[in-house]
Amino acid sequence: MKKQPDSNISLFDAAFSAVGKNKSLWDNLSFTDAKPKMEFRYVGWIDVMGASHMMQRSLAAASKNVGCLHEAVLKARSSLQLKHRPELHPMADGVYVVGKDYTTVCSVLVRAFRSYARICLKIRSDTRLCPIRAAIAYGRVVNHNAVLEKILEKVGEHERQSFLTSYCFSVLHGSAYVAAHEGERKAPPFGIVHHETVLEFGKTEKKEPVTWPLKKWWFDGHAANAIQQAFAMAFGQSLLNHFDWVESHPFDSGMSGDEAVKKIAVYKKQIKEYFGLCNESVVPDPPKTGRRADSTGVLSLP
Repeated sequence: MKKQPDSNISLFDAAFSAVGKNKSLWDNLSFTDAKPKMEFRYVGWIDVMGASHMMQRSLAAASKNVGCLHEAVLKARSSLQLKHRPELHPMADGVYVVGKDYTTVCSVLVRAFRSYARICLKIRSDTRLCPIRAAIAYGRVVNHNAVLEKILEKVGEHERQSFLTSYCFSVLHGSAYVAAHEGERKAPPFGIVHHETVLEFGKTEKKEPVTWPLKKWWFDGHAANAIQQAFAMAFGQSLLNHFDWVESHPFDSGMSGDEAVKKIAVYKKQIKEYFGLCNESVVPDPPKTGRRADSTGVLSLP
């Protein structure tokens, strides 16, 4: 891009000199000469499905579900006994979870899903069950903190201190953020999916490659035990019941029209596959273990 003639700058200064007395307002922006610091990170994105419609239909319901999601993520992060825990970047109805290794980011999402799932079970109402879903990606992110701190040196101390913890951490961009956001759209309701970048480059805590596209949050390891599988099937059935309600209440749910019907059908197929209901006509009772089931009859998660 060719440099604008100095006469244009002079014309700008003359035109807007009366708008602001603080001349620094029109100074060259620091980002024009900034050299962004690029880092490779794992990025998880988790959000509430249908939050936009919910906010238009019932702000109280939207606040309750979105608030529960943020609380679940905060508690999940605080429960990790680690010196360096993942960063959290809240964005309205969702949260970005950013960390240097796969295991910690995944742990936050898994614990958040378990916490949110238990809330849904306690509510015991299909109409208030708002599924969440998430994706984990890997790639480059840009850290602008150093540039933003330089900019904030021009403002007062009070603004500087308040913005450093809120504004700076809200400026996010990089391929990993985009990949996580796009990957989440492919996840099943109440499911976690690994983006292609994780399947290609991701490594677990034991330096093993991540080879499975779906992360099943209700068990630890690569195979569910009988209790966890029974829970998964029961919970999956509750999700199917939820989408039956969505389909029969197009106005309240905001899912009307032929495209919505097709989307609901896809959701139901994803749920059956993800929660192991494909070849089961009856959901089995949880095995007797001596552990108390919650009020829904489904065994509580650990």
